[in-house]
Amino acid sequence: MFNSAESSVFLIYIFAIWFIINNIVAIFTVTPIEKSNKAFHTLSIILNIVGIFAGIVLLFNPLLAAVFISFMIAFMFILFGIFYVIDALAS
Repeated sequence: MFNSAESSVFLIYIFAIWFIINNIVAIFTVTPIEKSNKAFHTLSIILNIVGIFAGIVLLFNPLLAAVFISFMIAFMFILFGIFYVIDALAS
């Protein structure tokens, strides 16, 4: 908390692990709209795989992640938002 360099690296690793775990769980979670629409199910799997790759980039390249962390977080929030809106409209 008092050492900003180490806390920044720690925060990057926490976000990387969060992205990876959340997308792995989302791949194996099937929503009601995915059960009825195979195209959406395929799109969901592809986007979750992209999210896993984004988490891996964060995990193995913390210097690059420090530069692009805000863009990657925004991308993931947009991705999750799209999934939640589509799921809400389908229910």
